[in-house]
Amino acid sequence: PADDVLKERASNNQGMRLPELSVLISYAKSTLKGDLINSDVPDDLYIHRHLERLFPVVLTERYQAEMYDHRLKREIVATQVANDLVDHMGIVFVRRLMDSTGAGRADIARAYVVARATEAKALLEVLPETPVRTALEAFADLVAVRTG
Repeated sequence: PADDVLKERASNNQGMRLPELSVLISYAKSTLKGDLINSDVPDDLYIHRHLERLFPVVLTERYQAEMYDHRLKREIVATQVANDLVDHMGIVFVRRLMDSTGAGRADIARAYVVARATEAKALLEVLPETPVRTALEAFADLVAVRTG
């Protein structure tokens, strides 16, 4: 929507409509996915296991070698990671961390995957309900450990 429409909605305590938010979610996922594909994140031996999450266990057991040799493996992994991160943390999470830490999208996504897989998972579960500044500072510490 145009700026004047957004201002009018804000004055009426209204936000964006669901179709508008859907477009923003798509852009957030697409941008993150593109940055992940252009990084080494999909090649990480732990992270590329996201490929297995997409398929039933029986297929993973029978065709694991073929899955990891698939020509679109990196794109599938990047899509899975981007969707998971945006679905769980929201559309502004990565941007805010980029602004507050100076880290890139790929490093933030990598830290997110590590956090989800470790004891930091409890932190991620409370982040959406935590005041924004506190949540970003806590996650920035995780990113700093990985990038610093």
